[in-house]
Amino acid sequence: MRAQSPSVCPANSSSLRKTVARPCSAPVVLRDAPAAAVYNVSLAYYRQEAFKAARVLFEKTVRTNPSFDKAWVSYAMMEKRASLASSQAERFARCRAVLQRGLQLNPCSPRLLQAFGLMELQRGNWLAALMLLERSVRIEPRLQPVLNWALVSGAGGVVGQLLYALNNLLCSMPG
Repeated sequence: MRAQSPSVCPANSSSLRKTVARPCSAPVVLRDAPAAAVYNVSLAYYRQEAFKAARVLFEKTVRTNPSFDKAWVSYAMMEKRASLASSQAERFARCRAVLQRGLQLNPCSPRLLQAFGLMELQRGNWLAALMLLERSVRIEPRLQPVLNWALVSGAGGVVGQLLYALNNLLCSMPG
């Protein structure tokens, strides 16, 4: 099957999905495509578990448009899922590295902060998770519902109890 140009082939069409099934065709076809088009094809590769090709295109997307926080988040989530043969710790390290790169360029991106916070929550780093999630909500109040999720609320309760116990311990020490 011959690769079609992105302008002829919208990102949600079945012909594009067939085209992206061949990982070697995308970088040539999308050499000068806008970041959003490259991002859509990156997602198509990711969904087909063609992680190597998706990684190349996600990199192109975030290089050409570093403030495209949605691309950074999708790229990080792919890294968390990619390379199923690698350890969970490796996958989370790759995910964290992508999010850190995104946050270096976009330190006030609420979506990147939220994604980083949710990743930390999954890793059991509750204090870091809560700090990141609360910061994301301070920047973008519409993200408030994530703080009401049971897992986030539970983490907040545990962190609160630990801080309370630590405060009591410090106050009871002679001084």
